[in-house]
Amino acid sequence: MSSDPDFARRALDAEGRLRLQCWYCREQIAYEGFDPCAVILVVNWGDKEQEREQRFFAHAECFRKSGSGTDLYVLDPEFKEP
Repeated sequence: MSSDPDFARRALDAEGRLRLQCWYCREQIAYEGFDPCAVILVVNWGDKEQEREQRFFAHAECFRKSGSGTDLYVLDPEFKEP
């Protein structure tokens, strides 16, 4: 945690939401459309003692362009949860 007393204030936008930086382009992510997207990476899946998790954030378009996923149906505007 930062010892800077203004750190928490600067970490939030005017709406009180956490400012997020895109993992791919390093630009700040606006809260609009499909953005921000949170991507969760889990290593050692299934081994509860060794399993670790890390979350990173991205613009939907940056994630699409990265080639990281080929079946991104959740980014389809017509997609509805069953």
